[in-house]
Amino acid sequence: IEHAVLHLLYARFVTKALADAGYLSVREPFDGLFTQGMVTHETYRLQSGEWVEPGEVAIETEGQTRRARLLSNGAPVVIGDPEKMSKSKKNTVPPGEIFEVYGVDAARLFVLSDSPPERDAQWSNAGVEGAWRFVNRVWGEFESQPAGPHAADPTHTGAEALRRATHRLTRAVTEAIETFRFNSGIARLYEFLNLLREHKAEGASEALLAERAEALSVFARLIAPFTPHLAEECWARIGGEGMVVFTPWPAFDEALTREAEVTLPVQVNGKRRWEIRAPAGAEPADVEKMVLDDPQTARRLEGLTIRKVIVVKDRIVNIVAAG
Repeated sequence: IEHAVLHLLYARFVTKALADAGYLSVREPFDGLFTQGMVTHETYRLQSGEWVEPGEVAIETEGQTRRARLLSNGAPVVIGDPEKMSKSKKNTVPPGEIFEVYGVDAARLFVLSDSPPERDAQWSNAGVEGAWRFVNRVWGEFESQPAGPHAADPTHTGAEALRRATHRLTRAVTEAIETFRFNSGIARLYEFLNLLREHKAEGASEALLAERAEALSVFARLIAPFTPHLAEECWARIGGEGMVVFTPWPAFDEALTREAEVTLPVQVNGKRRWEIRAPAGAEPADVEKMVLDDPQTARRLEGLTIRKVIVVKDRIVNIVAAG
C-alpha cells in the first residue's frame, strides 16, 4: 500500500500536468484505486536475535504446541508472528522453489483463494499443497471425460441438475471477479468440482456425458484467470478451438441460475417446527395446499385448530393455530 499511494500520486500529477499543457483531454488517469493486502509469513529468530529463513527451519508439532529448530544443527528457533515478507527479516519464500515443487498455477491459486484481496494473506505450505491437489483433481476430471460428441437429452434429470449448477457457477464466478472477490469465486469452483465428481463420467449415460462436456467447457474458461496454464491444457484436452484465453467468457441464463426447489421453514405461532420443499416461485395458494396435505402438519398440530396460513413466497410459511 505504501508503494501504491506514491505511484498513484505520481500518475495523477503527470496526467494533470500533461492536461494543463494541452497534451491530454483527461485530468484523472484512474476511475478508482483498489489496494491489495500483503503476503505475510511467520518470522524465525535464533536466541541471539539473528533472523533465519523459513527454508532453514524445521517445525515440530505436539498437540497444540509448535516448536522450531535449525535444520543444520538442531538449535532452538523462536517462532514470531506473521509479518509482511521482507528480506530484512528473512521471512520470504523463493517463488522459484514453489514453482518447481507445486507449479505456478497452484501458487497463484493459493494466493487468490486464501482471503479477500484487500486483506493480508499468510503464506503456508499446507495452503499451497491444497491448491496443488485441486489442480490435479481438475486435470483428473478432464482426463476422465470420454471423447464426444454425446447425445444430449434436456429431459434427463441428472443432466438438468448439472446444467443448472453450471449456470449458477458461471454467474457466481463472474460476479466474484467483477467485485474483486476472487476467493469467493474459487470457493464456488471447488464446490462445483465436487459436483462433477458425483456425476462421474464412468458408466454415465450419453445425456449426462453431453452435459458434462458442456460443464467442462465452461469450467476451463472460468478457471483461466486463476490458473491459466491448467486452463489451456484442459481446453486442449476437450478439443477446444484455439486458446482458451481468446475464447468468449461463458454466459449464463438467469432463469437457470434459480434453484428448481426451495426449502421453506414452517412456523407455528411464531416458532419454527419443520421444513417443506416446494418448487421455486410456487404461488402461496399452492404452497398452502402442500403444507395442509403434508402428513407432518396433522401430526405436529394434533389437538390444534388452524386459524390462518400465511405464505411469504419462496421464504417462509406461518401457521396460526389455537387449542
